[in-house]
Amino acid sequence: MPDDFVAERGTEIHVEARNLSRFFDVSAPLLNRVVEGKPRQIVRAVDDVSFTVKRGTTFSLVGESGCGKSTVARLMVGLYEPTAGSIVYDGIDLATLHGRAARAVQGRMQMVFQDPYASLNPRWRVADIVAEPIRLINGVARVVLPRASMEDLAVPVLILSIGLSGWVNFARTVRGSTMVEKGKEYVLAARVIGRPTSFIMLRHVLPNVTGPILVIATISLAVAILAEATLSFLGVGVPPTQPSLGTLVNVGNNFLFSGEWWMVIFPGATLAILVLAVNLLGDWLRDALNPRLQLI
Repeated sequence: MPDDFVAERGTEIHVEARNLSRFFDVSAPLLNRVVEGKPRQIVRAVDDVSFTVKRGTTFSLVGESGCGKSTVARLMVGLYEPTAGSIVYDGIDLATLHGRAARAVQGRMQMVFQDPYASLNPRWRVADIVAEPIRLINGVARVVLPRASMEDLAVPVLILSIGLSGWVNFARTVRGSTMVEKGKEYVLAARVIGRPTSFIMLRHVLPNVTGPILVIATISLAVAILAEATLSFLGVGVPPTQPSLGTLVNVGNNFLFSGEWWMVIFPGATLAILVLAVNLLGDWLRDALNPRLQLI
């Protein structure tokens, strides 16, 4: 690493662009250029740009459309490789980083695109997009934590990763149900007669919102049971020394064709019955806590 990069460590400069350039070759194919006699066409999207961003400050790069603002942003976060120049982040030249070291630095950067909808996968729900990094907690913990510590923390990490990945469904259901209930006439009537907001929430809104929440909770519980069993079956769930239906199915699978079929059937059947029972419990709770059905 050059000496001038090392000298910047500990200074206030957080990000620095040095003579940054990015050229794009928009020429026609080689055969067309030879036959038609066309020269190569190079677009200089960014040409010799330098700036520094001090820690704790906001740096704005402004200009007309097509001046290269987005290209500079893509260069800074590593989406484009610079044609010339360098990018220094906390005194480290990003061009000298590769593999895991480069990903670790890029993970500390974030780009907000002009079209927010274009940054979302159209085939995914927002809940899946938000929950995706949370599901990686288990995998990251296995890489970061020592093996001895991971054996002790496997179950809490697994519970945390599976539990947090479904919070969006609860938030969406609670908000939607509350927005529906608060606009109904009985809530408006309670407000007219002077009932306090806390009383309306606890006496009128909450009983009508509890049913959908319990249904989502039971469905999420069944999904969590299947997720834990699947991860344990694949060997990335709870340690083999702790009981798990997925681990039992994995062990029995090794003896499936040796006549010990029951080692797979019994854990698998138990898992199926458990998931079915949880779903039936959710249906019963929905009917039992539904005020409309109680009036029939």
